[in-house]
Amino acid sequence: MNAEELGQHDEWRAGELLRHLARTDPDLFEQWYTNRLAEMRAGYLRTPRPRGSETLLALLPGAHRRRLAELCAGRPRIGPSLLTHLVGADTDLATALLDDGSVTPQDLLESLLGQRGPILEALTPVLYARGVPAADLAAAASGQVGWVAGSESGGHQTILDYFQHLLEHDDPALRAVAEAGVQ
Repeated sequence: MNAEELGQHDEWRAGELLRHLARTDPDLFEQWYTNRLAEMRAGYLRTPRPRGSETLLALLPGAHRRRLAELCAGRPRIGPSLLTHLVGADTDLATALLDDGSVTPQDLLESLLGQRGPILEALTPVLYARGVPAADLAAAASGQVGWVAGSESGGHQTILDYFQHLLEHDDPALRAVAEAGVQ
């Protein structure tokens, strides 16, 4: 099924079907996603249609997410990194992918663009321990200011509030990122 040419209603139905497959037949869902990624071999990687299919990646078991992450890592792309949904806050998966060289710290850093919450808080200690500077982690988390609802200054204040809250965390890596973020 190639959802690129579907109308709006059929695209929605395709998304619902994929949601069902991600939960009940992850092998078939993985094969569908792998096929869509293979179609992009000649160009830039982007999120396949139907819109929102990338969020379904988080529903897959770890082994499926790992194989898809290996296909996506390091490829030139348009838009957000699919690793955000494939790795998410799974520190065991992130560590395994880094250990075997399937992903680089830079790949995972890019997956943190605009993440202020569980994903950032889970992956920061892993990346910080591997030498990613706190300032780079804070910059990634601060990304996408223009996508915040409301005024730009309100978006900046939301980010600053997040980092100030993170200062209270017990983990030294998170505190270092928070300190970099409030500067």
